[in-house]
Amino acid sequence: MVGILESGERIDLTGEAEVDTTGAPVERGDDGYFTPTGAGSGALTVEAAGLTATVPVTVQATGTTNSAQLGRCGQGAHGRRRHDRPWLL
Repeated sequence: MVGILESGERIDLTGEAEVDTTGAPVERGDDGYFTPTGAGSGALTVEAAGLTATVPVTVQATGTTNSAQLGRCGQGAHGRRRHDRPWLL
C-alpha cells in the first residue's frame, strides 16, 4: 500500500494497512497473498493512515493457477502474479 503526501512523496503503508475481506470471494494468507474462496464478486476494504478505500474484486474460475498480492512498486496497489495459486481478476 502506498500513501501520497501533499508534497507528492510516496510512502509505504503496507505494514500498517488493514484489509477486510468480508464479502469478497477471497481470503488473505499469512504470506500476504489473496487466495480465491470461490467464483464471485465483492470488495476488499483497505484502511491505512486514517483513510479507507474500497477495491472491487472479481474471481472467475478459469482453470489457470496464479494469485495476487497488493504490491509496493511506488505506483499504488496492484496485482503481482505467482504461478501456484488461482489468479484474481
